[in-house]
Amino acid sequence: RAMAGLRRKSLNTTGEEDLLVVLTGPDGGNAQFKVYGGPESDAASSILPASDGPGWLVAGSRSGAGNAQSKFWLLRLDAAGNLLWDKQLGQQQLLILRHLAQSADGGLLLSGYAIISGNSHGVLVRADVKGATLWSRELGIVNSRWNASVSWADGIAGIGVKESGKSVAVLARLDPWGNPTCTACAGLSPADCDDADPKTLDFC
Repeated sequence: RAMAGLRRKSLNTTGEEDLLVVLTGPDGGNAQFKVYGGPESDAASSILPASDGPGWLVAGSRSGAGNAQSKFWLLRLDAAGNLLWDKQLGQQQLLILRHLAQSADGGLLLSGYAIISGNSHGVLVRADVKGATLWSRELGIVNSRWNASVSWADGIAGIGVKESGKSVAVLARLDPWGNPTCTACAGLSPADCDDADPKTLDFC
């Protein structure tokens, strides 16, 4: 069993964390605490069993100098929590990861958002099992955050939230190459969804 999150570097500071992984036995006992990160802030959002051998895939956000930039951070650990490799993904300057999922073909989907000019924009990155980026897409709805993603043989769905006076659910469908085929906002008219070509949820 494994859990992932963050650990403060000091009890007296905020915004300075390390990525934390807790490994336990099948009954939850014999906990081992593993810490990863640099001098800035790092945190985990998701952990999955690796599909290419024993161990774990951990995904989170890794900050750069002064916390002025951050990237999606993907780590491959062996069964004992030793780091085998890590990759930073995403094209935008300030990225926050929310969710890691395995795609239908065994690859990886990383969902989150970028902060651009003070607004959040949903971002979805697809990678192979070694962490190499296959594509990265910024989905066009302003003030949106992508919280999860699922895939099937011929497509991908991103599920998130848009802030529009209140939080509303957002759905985006994409083809396997990351091209959006349908976008909708629950409880908003298509014109208020801010996407270039929004649809209704029933249509999507």
